[in-house]
Amino acid sequence: MPQIIVSLWPATTSPEILKELYNQWVRILRLNFTHETKESVVVKMAIIHQVEEDFWIKFYLVMDLEWPSIRTGKLDRPRQYKKGDIFKCIIK
Repeated sequence: MPQIIVSLWPATTSPEILKELYNQWVRILRLNFTHETKESVVVKMAIIHQVEEDFWIKFYLVMDLEWPSIRTGKLDRPRQYKKGDIFKCIIK
């Protein structure tokens, strides 16, 4: 039996779509925490659990956690930093 991983987005989080995904061999659902809020995760988890209960099925969850990052916007030149470097952050 194939195991397919699907990233959950608003369009793939309805009970009907989740049931259809399961019928198409999807067993692993990925939550991308880079683009999620606590509230959106709670809603998605509730829907997933309800679908599992209603249809007697089981999904496995992968929670994709982003490494720490800094979004700088446009820079005047490329920069590279290495572990231990210190730089000054000015917020305008």
